[in-house]
Amino acid sequence: DWSSDVCSSDQYTDFGAARAADRIIAYGLTFLGTPYEFGASPKQTDTFDCSSFVKHLFQHIAGIELPRVSYNQAEEGAPVELDELRKGDLLFFTARGLPIGHVAIYAGDGKILHTYSEDVGVELGEFDGKWKKRFVAARRICNGGVLLRVPQRLKGARDRFSIVVPASGAAVAEVAYTRGLPPPR
Repeated sequence: DWSSDVCSSDQYTDFGAARAADRIIAYGLTFLGTPYEFGASPKQTDTFDCSSFVKHLFQHIAGIELPRVSYNQAEEGAPVELDELRKGDLLFFTARGLPIGHVAIYAGDGKILHTYSEDVGVELGEFDGKWKKRFVAARRICNGGVLLRVPQRLKGARDRFSIVVPASGAAVAEVAYTRGLPPPR
């Protein structure tokens, strides 16, 4: 069972990741006001819930297939501290009595792009006290234009990860590394 839990290290960050984030956000802004519908299918764009919105944007712009629901999306990518947020990072929040029940995309400058309310639909809102109080985690899905897929648990002292090209989903390399040490360069 493979899941993303690491992206390429900061030293490999390049213009490609920032450009992809800008494109995801710009595309998301075209849906401002689109109605919220809990459980909306990610295969259409007439309505969204928070996770179908995020799933659609990442798939359509970056070719990254995220899980359907926010608590599974929260297992993807690499953990990010609040003071290290970049455009395109996913933010996860408590909602509906669940430890993780909402997801938003960090849009930069203290703003989040998301949908959560039938009254508002898709919106660009403030990442303020209301949301910071419910904040649980942030994850970086893609960094430097590559996405690393890491197995959650493999037997033995050494694990393997695949370097995946998001647009095609094709594994272009597989590398062994020792858990607890940084991935090889």
